[in-house]
This record gives sequence, C-alpha cells and structure tokens, in this order.
Amino acid sequence: MRVFTALLVPFTLLPRSPRRTLLTSVGNKAASTKQQRVPKAMTRRSMMSSSSETDTPVPPRRIIQFNHAGASPSPPSVVEAVLNHMKLEQTLGGYTAAEMANLPGVYQSVARLLHLPSNNCQEKNYTYNPTHEIALVESATVAWTRLFYSMVQYQHQRQPQPQPQPQPQQRVILVSEAEYAANVVAACQWAKDHSRLYSTSSSNEPAWTVLSITSSKNKDGTSTGCVDLEVLQQMFRGKYNYRTDTVVQQPLDPATIAMVCITHIPTNSGIVNDVEAIGQVIAQHNGHNNNNTLQEVPSCLYLIDACQSAG
Repeated sequence: MRVFTALLVPFTLLPRSPRRTLLTSVGNKAASTKQQRVPKAMTRRSMMSSSSETDTPVPPRRIIQFNHAGASPSPPSVVEAVLNHMKLEQTLGGYTAAEMANLPGVYQSVARLLHLPSNNCQEKNYTYNPTHEIALVESATVAWTRLFYSMVQYQHQRQPQPQPQPQPQQRVILVSEAEYAANVVAACQWAKDHSRLYSTSSSNEPAWTVLSITSSKNKDGTSTGCVDLEVLQQMFRGKYNYRTDTVVQQPLDPATIAMVCITHIPTNSGIVNDVEAIGQVIAQHNGHNNNNTLQEVPSCLYLIDACQSAG
C-alpha cells in the first residue's frame, strides 16, 4: 500500500512561475488599493529570521541520526568531490572525466576502510590482490541481489551428492527474521520461479524453499530479533522440523541447505547478528559434509549483508 502525504505550503514559499508572477502583481495592486498587508506570519522574512528586526537567516537545525550509516548527510569532503566530478563531466564529458578520475585510488580507499591487506594474498594455490575483490555498484540492494543471484544460480546448476535411493531434489535458503524486505523478496521470488509447484521445469531440477531462522528470546519471552544459534545448529544437525503448505511437519535435511543469508546490522531493527558465530556453524557443517577435505566452493554458501556495518 502506498501512502501519500499532503503538505500545505504557504503561497509565498512556492517557486516562482509566470502564473504566480501574474497573481502576485494583481495581488499587490489589490493590496495597495485596499491598503491591506500580508500577515506577518505568512511572509518569507518572518519564517527565515529569528526575529522581526533582523534579515539574517536562521541556519537549519542540525539533526543527529541514530541510523548514522544509512541516514546521516554526507561529509562536506564527499559532497565537494562529487560536485567537482560533475563539473568535470559538464566540461569534458562523462567518458573523459572517468579516464581522468583516480579510480584505482577509490578502490584502495575502500580496501583501507574494510581493513583489507595492501599486498597480494596467497590462499591455497591462488594468489590475488584484495582490491580486485571489490566491486562498486550504485546501491546496496543492487550489490546484494547481484551476489545472491550469482551464488544461487551456481547452487541451482550444481550436481547434487549421490543418494542411496533416488529422491526429489531440494534446495533450502535460510534467512534471518530481521532480513531486509528486498532480500527476502528476491529469495522468495527465486524459490517461486524455480519450484515445480509453480513452474514447468523438468523433474531433475531442484525445488527451492525459503525458511526463516527463529530468533532468540529474552528472559521475559520477547524476541531479541537476533538469530538463535541453537536453532541454527539444530537445522544443520538434522534435528529441525518445519511446516509446508502440504505437510504439517517435515524434517529439514542439512544436505539440502544451499545458502544462508544474514544481515549483520539491519537498520529496520537496530540489532547486531553474531555473523562470526553463524559462520562457524556453517563452516563446521561444510567441513563435515566435505569429509574434511578442502574444496573450492563449499556445499553451503554464506552471504552477509554488511552495508550498514561498513558505514
């Protein structure tokens, strides 16, 4: 449901237009003829000054946002850098301005912000530059959805482990109860589009399900909003039952868990999920599921939304 809010603005504060200029001139003539004055409370000067005797505008009230990373205004240095680049684009064009911009320096600054090492890293037989692992996009939602779709598509095309007896394939995506709405919508839409219940996909393709991880409880029984680590461990140990549209109680097979999506600091609730402890549970499952052998891609992928954590 979309909510529209009506805002009544004094006529003197509306932007000028030919129609308003005409009305203003007519109004001034009428006012001079009848010797009427515009109420002081409606004049622009009275609304911009601290008293009726001064024309000095009152500076806007400074607002401190509790959601500092998501809602606070940009620092002056950031605004200045953006404006300078926009002026450069207006002078030289977008492509030339991009060539003149110090893009490698931008990636290095982001690497310092994320505390990434400045030198090349060695992992197994693979050497990489940490700055090459950074991708900058236009928004956090775009970044998350691109990562999610690439990871879930890989899991969808991945060959399942051999089973003693043939059984329907299934993939499960676990999300937290405090997940961003856009993230949950993307996961549920993927599950709907790739489920045999709603599509005409062949029987050898897996069906997808999205399950939420129960939040832990306070002493008074209220929800903390944070992921309950005991419930998560039960899910990966095969000791968790969940409900479906057709089955009242169904055991969750840990081998079907393909992804775990967690938001570190969701701004819709102000909680902080213990993503490190959650990762340890997933890593223990991956190590057991892979028979303690290193594998390029683990059986269960872990996606963390940490946009508010970085700032």
